[in-house]
Amino acid sequence: MLPRKLFFAVVLGGSAIIFWPNGADSIGPDFRSTSNAGLLAEKASSANLEGRQTEPTRSAISDGAQVLESDPQVIYDLLDSCFQANDPVECLLASSELPYDRELFAVLLAEAKNHKQATILACVFLLKSDPKDALGEYSELHKEASSLNSRVDDIVLEAGFREAIKRDSEWRNDFADQLAPGEVFTSELSDIGVIMTGVLINNGRSELKEVLRKGLISDANGTDLQQVRAVLWLNHSAGDSLGRHIELAGILKQFPDEKPSKAAEMIGILLLKKRTWPDGDPVPNIQLVDQILSNPHWGQGLAHQIRSDHPNGPPQGISENQWETIRLGMEYWD
Repeated sequence: MLPRKLFFAVVLGGSAIIFWPNGADSIGPDFRSTSNAGLLAEKASSANLEGRQTEPTRSAISDGAQVLESDPQVIYDLLDSCFQANDPVECLLASSELPYDRELFAVLLAEAKNHKQATILACVFLLKSDPKDALGEYSELHKEASSLNSRVDDIVLEAGFREAIKRDSEWRNDFADQLAPGEVFTSELSDIGVIMTGVLINNGRSELKEVLRKGLISDANGTDLQQVRAVLWLNHSAGDSLGRHIELAGILKQFPDEKPSKAAEMIGILLLKKRTWPDGDPVPNIQLVDQILSNPHWGQGLAHQIRSDHPNGPPQGISENQWETIRLGMEYWD
């Protein structure tokens, strides 16, 4: 008998690479709108791929390999029908023909014809899940589906989550109530848990900011990408420019000086954005950026990114004289 994951790939069309040229733009405070280099460059570039869209290959079940109770063609017919219904999500949830199976959904997501279909499938997967298990299961779905098709990225998974919490407030609250730093920030998960937490913050659960803040402390077990995501969401949800400055400065204080930190580098990038200057004054932020540039574990990465983001001198609103501090800090790493 075929291994289970390989079986689904064969039965439901394999890992054909499908492109969605008209997919969604950035939905939340995605790093693509802030920086496209360094740690995040490779991941960010996947959203800008262009190519032809291919039709999924619908293979028959191998003799004797009966893993699903239903014939896969039944599932495909159900999808074809529900995607044309007035409410595709409700149509799929109401059917008993689509089992809750992560590997099955991963293949279906990889084969989706467009962003809308993928979002529907991601939403249905969540609403079929137990809120207590959803974080781990959704992260695994994220990994498995994106390994089959790079277009199934965090933008798709975020869109599915947004749709799910809009539809079912009870599921949303049960999910939010059990979020904790040790569950969201772990190398066993992708960054989708941080994204889900950030979306909930922007949907009225402001107390979850503490989950993101605690995930940035020195003894947290978060990955670089999870911590960068957390910084971006906290900055996004801070409100006005003064609030953003205070938030970023507070986060920076809790990073140990003797350890590398991509999140600290991201803070340096954000501090040069005008929307983080308190009362429109860049000087307090320039001082913090200089502090990051002076750190032997953070400075080189930040200097490289600043050169990439601002190759022709200071951003608008910063004078040449004020920029001299930043220029000298970058020069140190030449």
